[in-house]
This record gives sequence, structure tokens and C-alpha cells, in this order.
Amino acid sequence: MLYPLFLKLRGRSVLVVGAGSVAVAKLRGLLGSGAQVTVVATRASEAVQAMAARGALVLYERPFEEQDVAGRLLVVAATNDSEANARIRRCCQARGVLINAVDDPDNCDFFVPAVVDRGAVQVAISTQGASPALVRVLREEIERVLHPTIGRYAELVASARARIRAMVPEFEARRAANEAVVRSRARTLLEQGDEASALAEIEAVLEQLRNTEVKP
Repeated sequence: MLYPLFLKLRGRSVLVVGAGSVAVAKLRGLLGSGAQVTVVATRASEAVQAMAARGALVLYERPFEEQDVAGRLLVVAATNDSEANARIRRCCQARGVLINAVDDPDNCDFFVPAVVDRGAVQVAISTQGASPALVRVLREEIERVLHPTIGRYAELVASARARIRAMVPEFEARRAANEAVVRSRARTLLEQGDEASALAEIEAVLEQLRNTEVKP
């Protein structure tokens, strides 16, 4: 059983070993999260060279060295070489650094999930390395279910949550109030393209809270 979590990588040091097409896919996610990325590879693709040229990452075109792992929060091995991945993992273990070896579960400390991204709403999917193909199918299914407006909806209920925190002192009562907002018709109205009515619906729930003492 794995422990799922979302990491804050902004400003944190991450190493990627390898600079081919597989590495590019991982780099986009890492850079998008704000990580400070260093790439080490004997040969870098044009895409990775372009990223380095514009200052998005630091690139060393040379073989991996053990000291490359020092000071990293995470390491991603995208080498397509299980023996190389195993060596990188041994270096990581010696320094207490977590490693993901792409498509090489035996050399992974963690798996990078597929993500359905709707702004403030993100859904991560993993089969613990068992079947990347199944992950892709599940992502497609979830993408069809999650309406494109769900991220904006999360922003609206976050704003309501801040107001509820100011109005309702007790934790359990706040939780009930937040659930009342989420279970209102606001989400449906937003999906129908009527944000004004969605906001009015949320406002009506908050107005009821002002006029009614909320009990746990």
C-alpha cells in the first residue's frame, strides 16, 4: 500500500538523469510545479537543450556522478537502463533521497501519477506501477466526468470557506457549513455557464448562516 500525497516543489532542488523524450514529459511537470531542476545526461534532446537555453533548468551533458544526488529532494531517473537506474538508486539511498525510475518499478521509491488537471482541482491516478496503460484509460474516463468548470468552482467555494471561517468559530459547525455550500446548486449552475447565479446560490447559503446559529 502506498501513501499518496501532493508535494510542494517550488524552489526545491530536483535532479533528472536522462534527457530524451521520456525525460521531457517529466520535466514539464517538474518545471510547472516550480522545482529547481538539474539535468544530467550524456546526450540531450533538442527539447531539453532549448529548456536549458532559456534558463528553465541547468543542463550538464556528461555521465551521471554520485555527487549529483547531493542536496536533492527528489531524483528522477529517465535512462531506459535498469542497471543505470539501480546504480542511481543506490546513490540516492546512501543520501536519503527519494527516486523515481521511469517505467522501472523495482528501482522506485515513489511513482509519479497521471494527473487530471482542472486548475484548483487535481486528480492523481496510480496503479503502483502495475499498468501505465490502465492509468491512461482511467485518466481519460475521469477527464470526461470532471467538468471543465470544476477548478473555478473550487475557487468559489474556497472564497466562501474563508468567509465561513470568520463567521463560525466551532470546527464541526464550520465543516457542516462548508458542506452546505458544496451541496448547493452552485456547481450545477456554473456548469450551465451561469456564474452569476452560482454566486447568488452561494451567497444565499451564507446569508442563511448569518441568520441561523449553526450547530455541530
